[in-house]
Amino acid sequence: MLSRLVLHNDPSLSDHEVFHAAKVERSSTPYAFAERKYEALPPMELWLQDKHTDRYGTLEEFLIKNKTTAFMVLQNDTIIYENYFNGLYKDKPSIVFSVTKAVMTTLTSIAIDEGFIEGTDVLVSEFIPEYKDDPKRSKITLNHLINMTSGLDWEDKVNVVKLAKAYYSKDVNDLVRSVKCKYEPGERFSYKSIDTQLLGICLELAIGRPAFEYLQEKLWEPLGMEFDAYFTLDRKKGTARMYGGLAACTRDLMKIGRLYLHQGNWNGKQILNTEWCKSTSSRVCNTEKWWGYANGFWLEGYQCNNLFEANDFYMAGFKGQVVYINPSKKLIIVRQGLSQNKIKWELVCARLANTLNNPTHKKINRADAQLIGGKYENAKGDAVFLKKEEGRWEVSFNKQKPWEFTEESPQSLLNSKKKKRIILEYNDDRSEIIGLYVDDFRNAVFYNKSDPALGALMQD
Repeated sequence: MLSRLVLHNDPSLSDHEVFHAAKVERSSTPYAFAERKYEALPPMELWLQDKHTDRYGTLEEFLIKNKTTAFMVLQNDTIIYENYFNGLYKDKPSIVFSVTKAVMTTLTSIAIDEGFIEGTDVLVSEFIPEYKDDPKRSKITLNHLINMTSGLDWEDKVNVVKLAKAYYSKDVNDLVRSVKCKYEPGERFSYKSIDTQLLGICLELAIGRPAFEYLQEKLWEPLGMEFDAYFTLDRKKGTARMYGGLAACTRDLMKIGRLYLHQGNWNGKQILNTEWCKSTSSRVCNTEKWWGYANGFWLEGYQCNNLFEANDFYMAGFKGQVVYINPSKKLIIVRQGLSQNKIKWELVCARLANTLNNPTHKKINRADAQLIGGKYENAKGDAVFLKKEEGRWEVSFNKQKPWEFTEESPQSLLNSKKKKRIILEYNDDRSEIIGLYVDDFRNAVFYNKSDPALGALMQD
């Protein structure tokens, strides 16, 4: 593993050309999207943050200089923008990293519908005997793996060494089988690639063949994929990196998005279970599920809606791979490339989606500080205080020392170091703030606005 890490260093968009890989062949009946006559997208200043529009003269300059390799927009099943940069072309596959996770959960849902798996409540120990005698691991279900609540001692964003060990391992399945539980299954959300790899192991054991073969039969062929795809393997004739090893072309990624946009129906044929698709885009917050992640998809791309009113969702991968789906606007956006300038591409896509659906093309602005600032209380009597001080948002919990938050989107504030997010909630006509959610990426607690007076904000 160490020699591989030294040799290949950072994971690459072209790793399918470096590692052993299994080929997923294009469809025998390729499907081509309709295309409209070229029209420019809305002006950048309407949907990109000022710090970007001040630096770049055109959209293409912004995309190129921020290492984008593909950017494609589909609305009403018609391509309205498609462009490739920095060495990528429409027929050249590119590694999509953790977008692969959503593909694997999709295949799992198909296997359930076909009777290979009884349901998401099936225990992992039914497939992996080593888990049966472990008090915690014996409780893990496929649903826990699908929604990242297994409790296994792993977290991608915390321990990158572990993630690198998995990525460059010559036997990734043996590695993931050995990981023990840190928490009770279902107790908390923790994003970790090991959950999806374990899900893939269970899937392959259930269907009796490699996942990439199942992918070709159940998605690549019926969706009319135009180009070959690849799944990187841990060794020759080995196991696929089912958490992040898929390499695919932009138009074919768009088709997976379109399948979900139409609730699992592809040109009259039901490929996915409708209820599965509904649950994928449904924001639910309970003791066993964080609202922002469902079935391998992310749901935190909100921009201008109250938390549980929004229905957009997206697949996301390392270095800014995004397949963004907005059902209410009948729109899908795919962005591929490398990371640069800490841009949150899911929010860029969400801003563009809202602008495309705004007939007056007015810039969407955040409510003013006077409207947002003040005191908020939850059902337990805990308080949160907000105020804007010299352009900075300060948030204090129960009058403790305030933390600084940045404006993440038109309706949210974020402190990434503290893993805290403030999500604003408006009344029906959006004339006032009625409360907010404090989100810690595991749960979201609602606070009613109780005191709009800013003057008493941080007083003892």
